[in-house]
Amino acid sequence: MSLGVEYKFRYTVSNDVGYASDFSPVLVTYGAKAPGQMMPPTTSIYQQSVKISWTSANIIDDGGMPVSSFSILLMTWQGTYVSSSSCNGADASVVANYECFVPIAELLAAPFLLSQGALVKAEIQATNLVGSSSYSNPNLVGALIEIVPHQPAVAPMRDPSSTRDTFVINVQPITGTLTGGAAIISYELQVDSGSGFASVSGGTPDTYQLTTQFILTAGVVPGNFYTFRYRVLNRQGWSAFSGSSTY
Repeated sequence: MSLGVEYKFRYTVSNDVGYASDFSPVLVTYGAKAPGQMMPPTTSIYQQSVKISWTSANIIDDGGMPVSSFSILLMTWQGTYVSSSSCNGADASVVANYECFVPIAELLAAPFLLSQGALVKAEIQATNLVGSSSYSNPNLVGALIEIVPHQPAVAPMRDPSSTRDTFVINVQPITGTLTGGAAIISYELQVDSGSGFASVSGGTPDTYQLTTQFILTAGVVPGNFYTFRYRVLNRQGWSAFSGSSTY
């Protein structure tokens, strides 16, 4: 029998009088087998999601028939593997594109409960008309969980170079694990002059800044009090605001 070829079988019986008047029902089968174990998939960060992807090269042995679906499992904080509704390997687009996307927010919640810096591990299984492979080994490298930056611990500070009508404000740089695991995109300073907080700079794409010093001159009235706070942005979003300071 040749792999991938459809075969049909039927039979009849006879005795001394002759053959039966009809054949048995037809059995349709294939010269194929279930797929072999796949190579591990790849995980990577894509915006606010983890992308799980693979290629045809991951399918070492399709069993002689096209793979019709996949099953993808992701590792929880306990080391067990469970499925995600966001990564349905039977979905036509997933089968065609060899990829699916799981929101990081889902991986931070139960049952996954992954924490910042955790490696996102996945296993994959291939299925054809004959059966399913065993699950692949998990990936050993790949996406590390990112979260929004941690809340700044220090309130904005007035620089000694400030004058009566100009505020020079310094904010503490966010580095290391406090970045949330992703590069910092911007620091935003906000000021409240008595009618609520408003952005000084860094809060919109056209004003994003990586410097940690801000200069405020517009609207500064000598003798008035001003309250400052700041927050930090990475690709997963904004941190909570720092504590405030008044000068």
